Amino acid sequence: MGDRNGHGGQQGIIAMAAAAPIRRRSFLAGAAAFGALGVTYAPSRGWAMTGIDPATIPGPAWQGGQRGGRGINVWQDTKVDFDPLLAFGRADYYNLSNFFRGLTFLSEGSEPQLDLAEAVEISGDQLTYTFTLRDGILFHHGRPVVAEDFRWTIERAVSPAQASWVQGFMASVAGHADFVAGTADRLAGVTAPDDRTLVITLSAPDARLLAILGIPPYAVLPREEVERLGDAFRETPVGTGPYRLSSFDSAGSRMVATRFEDYIYRDHLPYLDEIEIRWNVTEDLQYLQVSRGDADLSMSVPSSVVGEIAADPELAARFSTPNSLDVQWWTLNVGKPPFDDVRVRQAINHAVNLSRTAAFGVNPTGHLYPPTLLGYADSAPVYAHDPDRARALLAEAGVTGLEMRVGVMTSATADNVRIAQLFAQDLEAVGIAVVLEQRQESAFDVAADLRENYHMWNMSWGMGLPDPSELATNHFGTGGSANLAGYSNPAIDALAQAALGITDRAARGLAYAEIEAAVLTEAPFLFLGIRPLNSLRSARLQNFVYDPAIWTYWDRYWVSDA
Repeated sequence: MGDRNGHGGQQGIIAMAAAAPIRRRSFLAGAAAFGALGVTYAPSRGWAMTGIDPATIPGPAWQGGQRGGRGINVWQDTKVDFDPLLAFGRADYYNLSNFFRGLTFLSEGSEPQLDLAEAVEISGDQLTYTFTLRDGILFHHGRPVVAEDFRWTIERAVSPAQASWVQGFMASVAGHADFVAGTADRLAGVTAPDDRTLVITLSAPDARLLAILGIPPYAVLPREEVERLGDAFRETPVGTGPYRLSSFDSAGSRMVATRFEDYIYRDHLPYLDEIEIRWNVTEDLQYLQVSRGDADLSMSVPSSVVGEIAADPELAARFSTPNSLDVQWWTLNVGKPPFDDVRVRQAINHAVNLSRTAAFGVNPTGHLYPPTLLGYADSAPVYAHDPDRARALLAEAGVTGLEMRVGVMTSATADNVRIAQLFAQDLEAVGIAVVLEQRQESAFDVAADLRENYHMWNMSWGMGLPDPSELATNHFGTGGSANLAGYSNPAIDALAQAALGITDRAARGLAYAEIEAAVLTEAPFLFLGIRPLNSLRSARLQNFVYDPAIWTYWDRYWVSDA
């Protein structure tokens, strides 16, 4: 997600209760076989006051904390939007789980676990998922949650009126195409036969479904509040999460949320009384605030101070560089000649020296996929820095005197300007003149202008769904919601569609490796790599855990001086 600054009859059923992770390798791949044997996993008992077994609380370790106090999280984004479908930045998207929860939840390792669903039954043919909701779930405004809320929320996320970046994730749900096309009033494959039962019927098996339902844009929403608040919902999140909005100061770039006393896991979590989210805080200021204890967590400490941190044992103990799904590339405008010629696009990839970007906080892998993503292969055909090969490809394409107009979006980091300047030097060395234009917005803010005004622009995408299908669905798939240059290759589309139905994880990895190799060869982007995170926490913040898909878990952090 990212610089968005972003899914018959039951025969041979397998049931899964809220508790352990739903492992794609052992559970999804073997579901049909287990189902045929009639194997059932029953929920455990021994409920706490709320009827919730603490062993069924999803997510990383949380036990042993102390209640009270407040935590302060600082971010660089210049604006935020807390409608889950419109949260394209870091400060909003990676804070959605504080306010919203869904049927499943992504734990460490991005494995889906049951959350507001206490059980799911999957038919032997992998086409019908029957969810049973936990009892006693309340929205922040006090109304009980029912299955119809989930049905409406999923339908809203898929709606053509929303045109959300997650719309395509539900393409395997029965009736998706008709609903998106506007020829059906309802998403036929999602039904709520009673208040605690939600049924999702697929037209083809989709190994991603449980993970998709765990990302924040599919967290349950109260229809009446969304409709009553209208645009104000973007600054007034109302959900079922551990924290409830207390105040929102748009001018001051600050919001405060308090513990939701009717949270489904209230006997155990969250620990903090309040969390404060500040945005529009520069990376340098984030470092100063966290290092001196005026804030508790920054996920974007500037690379310029890493050496200073390493020289201070106390700071170094609070510093980490966790893995990231923050993918970096520069989109080439394939609709403008000569960039419709693959040889020109390959020449641009050969022309640039990616290694120089490491000084600006980039891991320049030259891949489309992050190294931790399913399908990443060291053997993929990445582009070596080869100016002679770049010149030869341009000559082969008959291109001389080319001038590129490049849009540089600085919303994610000012380092993009320096990276663009390096690229301009490399391109000019092979005979391509470059004109740079800085924009303070993200690419998504000016999407309508990009194709018209630029030949190339930078993109940063923090993957919300830790699966390569997200990139295929949104960025290089035909008609993808974030495919801003309009790239299209039916052969790659077909490979991506086939990969959705592969339930064996190893086989899926091989399929997506083939897809990445094909996209690299086609070169619709100038491939860069990922931007690792530089994280610094205060001395008082305890139990810091992180996952590339969710980033932070404020429901289970606590402070030592509470």
